[in-house]
Amino acid sequence: MGQAISLVNVCLLGTGVYLIQRLLGSRRSSPLPPGPIGWPLIGNLFQISTEKTWEDFAALGDISSIRMLGMRYVILNSSKAVSAILEKQSSKSSDRPHLTMAADLVGFSKVLIFVNGNNSDRFRQNRKLFYRLMGTRDSTAAFNSIQEEGTRRFLRNVLRKPEVLVNHIRSATGSIILKVTYGYTVQEEKDTFIKLTEKTMAMFSRVAAPGAYLVDVIPALQYLPEWFPGMGFLQDAKKCHHLLAESNVRPHQYVVEQMAAGTAIPSLSSTLLEGGVSPEEEDLIMRTSMSIYLAGADTVSLLIQGN
Repeated sequence: MGQAISLVNVCLLGTGVYLIQRLLGSRRSSPLPPGPIGWPLIGNLFQISTEKTWEDFAALGDISSIRMLGMRYVILNSSKAVSAILEKQSSKSSDRPHLTMAADLVGFSKVLIFVNGNNSDRFRQNRKLFYRLMGTRDSTAAFNSIQEEGTRRFLRNVLRKPEVLVNHIRSATGSIILKVTYGYTVQEEKDTFIKLTEKTMAMFSRVAAPGAYLVDVIPALQYLPEWFPGMGFLQDAKKCHHLLAESNVRPHQYVVEQMAAGTAIPSLSSTLLEGGVSPEEEDLIMRTSMSIYLAGADTVSLLIQGN
């Protein structure tokens, strides 16, 4: 779905950014970590691989920076660097970059990963729900049996078909987090929710990639008509928005229907919905649950695989 950026577009955009910066006489920014020397105007855009980005970053050291189309990115490539900056200096570093394509056009602005800042009301509301659900050992212990059941199923599947280990890992992590979050039991083969999640995470990786869309550098492009040359990203955004909405609503609707029928398995989502909630509270619960599931399924899977 990603929009291909032609060399002509890049050069024109880079020239514009450079001239604007010159005309406005922007102040010199604070010193940044070292990084590769880039080209004039476009910076390091074509020096970082889009397929094995992590290998390029690893070669730059624990802390480095790159420049793409006038934007600076700081890369943390060790647990020590991450802890020193994102944990010990979290009050200064906890904001997220605003990506117009992912946040505004696709709709990730209401998903926790793009909820900006400790001073944001929505951020505090999400954090409050997270603590209520998983803030203590007692609250997480309620789901130990689900994890044990999922682990046993995973081991049985590995014994049965060891040649598809990666598929078993993805299925196991997804099934455990689906049941914890929504009380949903995954089907053995080609589960619809698992497939939906994989498609959504693949889509997120594309729309949130630095430099993938010109609209992230020039947000005003989002207001041009779809027929205008180079506006193919608007069609991409519509398709991605529909996929994100489906990932958000379908699991939540499953919980609501199970609760109405009196057959809901206790889960994070059903716990928050108990006793009735306002439409605003239900929307927050729905998006918080999706944040837990999407982030958890992808992160745990990657950690187990060792990627």
